[in-house]
Amino acid sequence: MLTVLLLICATVLAAAVGFLLFVLREAPGEPGDPPVTVIIERGWGLTRIARTLEDAEVIADYRGFILVAKQYGVANRLRAGEYAISRGLPLRDVLDQIANGRTVLHRFTVLPGETAFTVAAKLQRAGLDEKNAADNLVTDPVFCKRLGVPARRLEGYLYPETYTYQRGANANELLTMMVEQFFKVWNEKFAARTLEQKMTVHDVVTLASIVEKETAYDPERPKIARAFLNRLRIGMRLQADPTVIYSLGRHFNGNLSHAHLRQDHPYNTYTRKGLPPGPIANPGAESMEAVLWPAEGKWKYFVSTNRGHHVFSETYKQHVNAVNKYQR
Repeated sequence: MLTVLLLICATVLAAAVGFLLFVLREAPGEPGDPPVTVIIERGWGLTRIARTLEDAEVIADYRGFILVAKQYGVANRLRAGEYAISRGLPLRDVLDQIANGRTVLHRFTVLPGETAFTVAAKLQRAGLDEKNAADNLVTDPVFCKRLGVPARRLEGYLYPETYTYQRGANANELLTMMVEQFFKVWNEKFAARTLEQKMTVHDVVTLASIVEKETAYDPERPKIARAFLNRLRIGMRLQADPTVIYSLGRHFNGNLSHAHLRQDHPYNTYTRKGLPPGPIANPGAESMEAVLWPAEGKWKYFVSTNRGHHVFSETYKQHVNAVNKYQR
């Protein structure tokens, strides 16, 4: 009788071991194979997650995943998101990736000099603005106030940077990240220097945005900033072409005419003295530093050599000669 019982127990144990080996077997494929994208939605239970992984062939058997998840006490801690999971991994590794939320990170880049509306359009194209809210958010005074922006528009405060985000992010979240990054860059050193220069944050960002649009050559930014500051000091109009282009908005076709320069607008620094009402683009740290720590000089004029550089002049006569040499 004992022999029979031992035989039955051995048979049952062998069957159990066989079952465990079967459900815990590794999925086909090798870790070096291209990863498989698996999307786990919010609210999914353990069984649905396990079956989704099995359907994606990143685990061999959903029952094995459930057993391991319960064994390690993470059955209720699996995170939703988009995952890139290599095939052929041990069940424990797949479980660890999902339990720790190591999701796919997407990238979104704001380039120096891009306008807020350009950023909004890029958010739309990237699928981050399904409700088409970004255009309104960048000009929403309530949204600006909530983010601590000292203006009624986000123009100038969407810091140029590459941002990472997870699937499910939206325009509101990305715009918030951009403004938060601006205030990380705008440190105590910047704030103290702004007070020394008797300027406001908005003044600095506004002028920096013009400098940003005037040149991409870092060594010249402080000289361009000085030329504009010299003009402001004596009450001379800035006469910056980028401000006119900004005032034209979507009506600008790429050709700036004399008629455009004469077309009065709050942002047209040919017809209005002083700074425009706000930034005309989103400047990087280099342009803000140029405004706060400008070069020393008496320049009031500069003209492009059409080779990425500028010639700077103190007098109008010198400027006319430079224009005749490089532009006519």
